[in-house]
Amino acid sequence: MPVEPRLPSRSRSRLSFLLAALLLVALPSLLLYESLFEGQQFLPFDMSTFPPASCSLTPEEIQSRQNAGNYDITEKSSICTPEFRLAREALLEGQFPHWNPYVRGGAPLFANALDGFAYPFHLPFLLFDPDAAYGLVAWFDFVLAGLFMLGFLRSIGLGWLAASFGAVSFQLSGTLAANAHFFMRMEPLIWLPAGFWALERLFHARGAQRLPSLAGFTCSLGLCWLAGFPPYALAVSLAFGLYILELVRRTWMQQGAKLAWHFSRAAGIAVLLGLGIAMIQLLPMLDYFPESQRELEQGLGALVAQGLDPSGLAGLVLPQPFTSPIAAESIPSVNNPLLYLGWSLSDPESGRLFLPYAYFNYTEYAIYIGALPIIAALIAMLRASVRFRFFAFVGLLFFGLLATASPLFELLWPLSVFQSTPPFRYAAVLGFFLAALAAVGFDVGAEGLRRRGFWTCCGLGFLLLLASAYSWWQASAIASDPGAVEALAQQISAKWTPHYPEVAGDLDKVKAVLGAETHRALAPTWAQYAFTHLAQQLRHLVLLLIAGLLWLGIGRWRQVRHNRFWSMLLRVIVLAVVALDLLVAARKVTPSFPQRDTANTLVHKYLREQREAHRENGGFMVARISKAPIEPKQLPPNTLVPEHIRDLNAYAFVDRNSHRPFHRLYGQSIKLRGEWLRSFPVDKRLEHPLFDLYGVRFLLSEQRFDLLGSPAIRPLQGPGGAFYVYERPSALPRAFLVRSAQKEPDPEKVLGYLTGKNLAPRELVLLQERFGKAATDNDEGLLANAEVTPEQVAAASVRFSEKGPGELHLIIRNSPGAWLLLTDTAMRNWRLVRDGRPAPWWRANLSFRATWVPVGDHELHWIYDAQPFRQGLWISAGAMALVLLMMLWWTGAPRQQEGSSEFVELSSKS
Repeated sequence: MPVEPRLPSRSRSRLSFLLAALLLVALPSLLLYESLFEGQQFLPFDMSTFPPASCSLTPEEIQSRQNAGNYDITEKSSICTPEFRLAREALLEGQFPHWNPYVRGGAPLFANALDGFAYPFHLPFLLFDPDAAYGLVAWFDFVLAGLFMLGFLRSIGLGWLAASFGAVSFQLSGTLAANAHFFMRMEPLIWLPAGFWALERLFHARGAQRLPSLAGFTCSLGLCWLAGFPPYALAVSLAFGLYILELVRRTWMQQGAKLAWHFSRAAGIAVLLGLGIAMIQLLPMLDYFPESQRELEQGLGALVAQGLDPSGLAGLVLPQPFTSPIAAESIPSVNNPLLYLGWSLSDPESGRLFLPYAYFNYTEYAIYIGALPIIAALIAMLRASVRFRFFAFVGLLFFGLLATASPLFELLWPLSVFQSTPPFRYAAVLGFFLAALAAVGFDVGAEGLRRRGFWTCCGLGFLLLLASAYSWWQASAIASDPGAVEALAQQISAKWTPHYPEVAGDLDKVKAVLGAETHRALAPTWAQYAFTHLAQQLRHLVLLLIAGLLWLGIGRWRQVRHNRFWSMLLRVIVLAVVALDLLVAARKVTPSFPQRDTANTLVHKYLREQREAHRENGGFMVARISKAPIEPKQLPPNTLVPEHIRDLNAYAFVDRNSHRPFHRLYGQSIKLRGEWLRSFPVDKRLEHPLFDLYGVRFLLSEQRFDLLGSPAIRPLQGPGGAFYVYERPSALPRAFLVRSAQKEPDPEKVLGYLTGKNLAPRELVLLQERFGKAATDNDEGLLANAEVTPEQVAAASVRFSEKGPGELHLIIRNSPGAWLLLTDTAMRNWRLVRDGRPAPWWRANLSFRATWVPVGDHELHWIYDAQPFRQGLWISAGAMALVLLMMLWWTGAPRQQEGSSEFVELSSKS
């Protein structure tokens, strides 16, 4: 059968490897210079810009610090840092961090998977303060990404310079750079080239010599699932699966069914072992997610609305086509005409255009790789070289169609694995396939193209240059035209009115949105600023395209083409230009900031004092208030977790029920991205007993509200604003006795009771679901006869004694025989021991826990029974043990002489 011509063989050079490795170490060092060498912290924004810490700053200082921040990324500072600190504290006390009691009524900590506690390279976050360790771990991730890509590209037959070109293109690609602060997102992607490298070596090896490659792929797959972001791990796993199928097909075609079966068996074992290694995280995660706020099965329309709009593919050649994540340059999505003009995602059933989703931002659409790698990828497709180029193109096409929610995605949507992941997540792997194609094309170079291929490449590049230059001219004209808002509003209104006539049909409203003032020097209105930003991006593209065409032309020049020195120099210059371009783009979205102490304000000190004063009552909960519902930035959510203070506005993975009463009480305006809560508007609803039930004792605000009386402490005031703390004396303790109980399985009726005028938390608790087994307790009889007087309930006492995040000890004195309501989250893994014996408990008031307490004195011991974790631990330990045993056996196995195998000889032709 005909075989594609292979690239010339190249001798291995230790010097070439050292130079390539030095480059791939130096670039991340330059990218993260401030956090590595100047003592800054690798955080996306400065936490001192939020009150109460910001009160001591001048408005100019606040603005200056805000301008450099990347506010696309919130999880790192508001979720990960507090949770790593809580986990470290638990480990130092000899307990495993299974539970976080301080986000609303509590939620699983290890099982939420976001922090990736089982990922071995997250150990610095637990050994040191996470804020201080983020920079070092990010540097390590970037270096691994580059070295793994280098190794893979060398394994498919590319030279050191071409492999370095592809490695740099992947290492500093927009996807990795934009997600560098999202370490849990970046890390699954760095194992993509590692897994492909291992599979390539597995394909070329035979017998016992396959064991190191099998172990390498096993670890790559397992670690990508342990990193902490399942959507990216799913995309990476799909890419692995496709490549395994390709290698099986190739083996079958070259060597027959027997060797194809041997390879399939080895790859299958590696997949099983890799997933086995990840079970320590996967089993707790899969156990928790059905009880969490996550939507595990979404409708087709809801998923298509979260696709990568085809206009977003401009991000391949424009670093930031629509907006920037940096505050000083960002454009609100609602004011951005570019989104409305280019958006084309529509409902697959009705055909109605979806609005650009509210949390649209640069980071979710970051796929930049640059014009020069795109030209190199085009060269690869125009000249037969290594076989991987065709698979890379298929992978690029497959994941591109998935990411853009194309008919291919609609075809695959009935499969359950595609019903929980937004399509745009699949775009994360596009950078890998493009970088691989670019490396292949760089290796071929302009001199390797035939005449027709060369002129085709030049023609396409020139057409793109003309289109970019014309678009640059148009964008510049619109940006400088005072009447641009009127013309843009008419275009947008005409496009969107058939779909949203109540909004887009009002031309004045459209003009008001686009013409809103920016208060920025570059442009007076958002519409003009958006086109100013676009013009800058297009100018950047035009310059790179000119450089690309010069590369093609000079590379084809006879004196360069036939002179090794000049040819090598040209390639080094192109590599340097690409590295510089990607490095500059990456530095813009990866800021670092000086270390700040934001946790020792007077507000923090007061809340700590109150925490100690209320310790025996189980502490209290805080909530944020404002004139109207806004994002709860006043004392940012979750930052009180290390202080052991519960937070109603917690921005974390929580249960699926605890927010629902507030959604019912306040309506849509209180929702923050569906499951979380905005700050509560100050009105009579703050007096509703629902807040008492949740134990909300302190309200945090940036404004003074006379309706709430005098602040609990002297207001914190300064040039940057003021901060107030109000107390709600009516807040109930964390656990208390209730006079009576009723079974009510209907969630709607429970919500009606919790948000209605008749809510009486100490009088009646509604029970939904029973947990635990104890034959001595007759729940039906208790429900029928458990009626006590208010005086008897008031005479009883409930005292807390926390044993750690996953244990809770309650001491009850003088119980008259009543129901105890604990306002901690009800999840099925909790076990109750009463006076040394297992006891049943109920899910109560939708999200809390209740149990019957007989007459007298009793002790209740709540224990979080992490059975899925233990099962996963055993499976992971077994998988790791098998991998280690295989490697030990391999060290004693006879070595195969390189080139002695017919399989290796034939395989090398690919």
